Amino acid sequence: MRTDNRELWVKRVERWRDSGLSAKDFAAEIGVNAWTLAHWKWRLGAERRGKLPPSSKRASPAFVEVAPVAVAQALTAPRARKRAAAAPSLKEKTAPAAHEPLEVLLLNGLRIRVPVHFEAASLGRVVAVLQGR
Repeated sequence: MRTDNRELWVKRVERWRDSGLSAKDFAAEIGVNAWTLAHWKWRLGAERRGKLPPSSKRASPAFVEVAPVAVAQALTAPRARKRAAAAPSLKEKTAPAAHEPLEVLLLNGLRIRVPVHFEAASLGRVVAVLQGR
């Protein structure tokens, strides 16, 4: 997150608070999305309370390139299981900390942000829909 972008949102949220307008009305007045405005209000409040590190000091997300495979095939193929057991674990080398969300970039350019605690089956359905299967 660029510092100048964060500072811009700090000013916008302060102006919104001073205006007395609803998020929808203020956002329409300045030409931004009301949900984005509300998100920044939440984010800045969470930073002040120490629940989040400041946006400018957050670590860059860890990216791991992955290729889609048929889950059932990968789990049942004996050679695949042997290779996976013998290969060094990607989790040990490149996985983000357990409290950080994941970001998945699909081959069609769509990006999915995945919360820390997610249901794998639901994520699989979302990916399948977004890839047009």
